[in-house]
Amino acid sequence: EYWGFKKIHGKIWLHVYLSNIPIDAQGLMSRMRISKALASMSLNELLEHEVLIRGPLSESGTRTYLSNPEITNVIKKIIRSREKVMMNKIQSAFQSLNGLSAKELEEHYLDLKQIKKMSALMKKGNKLLEAVMKII
Repeated sequence: EYWGFKKIHGKIWLHVYLSNIPIDAQGLMSRMRISKALASMSLNELLEHEVLIRGPLSESGTRTYLSNPEITNVIKKIIRSREKVMMNKIQSAFQSLNGLSAKELEEHYLDLKQIKKMSALMKKGNKLLEAVMKII
């Protein structure tokens, strides 16, 4: 959930990951007692994030799913996309403080020195995130 996934995503991924055969949507629906709409939507989202990959067609012709065996690459992609987006949102929101006048800062009980310290801390955090993303 921290990275934006829903509880259902984790449950579906776990079923697929632990399965010794590729599993189709119908199998997930019956195992988990979820609706076709929820299964379909969740599977598409997991495919989009490459957490799952398409497996072969089943004997009945339905699409099956497998857990992406390159789990490290999945984690890297998620960190690159979600963490960077989150950091950008935080920085954007924080930048709005720069537009406040001294009077507005005083009215909201905001300390300019603390704002500057926070700004420096956020820059360091962003540099750290960039360094981690280069490594992975």
